Amino acid sequence: SISRFYDIILVDDLEENGIPAFEKLVIQAYDTESYVITTTNIAPPRKLLELLSKKARSRLLECGIAIHVTGTDKRGGAR
Repeated sequence: SISRFYDIILVDDLEENGIPAFEKLVIQAYDTESYVITTTNIAPPRKLLELLSKKARSRLLECGIAIHVTGTDKRGGAR
């Protein structure tokens, strides 16, 4: 359980193929009261919730705060 060792975990650029691992992380963080900060290009935020299991989704909705940021890609289209 990675989250029992850290108070804050940063996941940068979460992609759809990383959802299974992200779900496990969310559940572990919830159980250990750790914070998870995630950036993703999965948009809108509703789509991310649809990709998650019911258990992970309920924990995010209970404790999570989504901040949807839009704007010009400063990396010139790089992923």
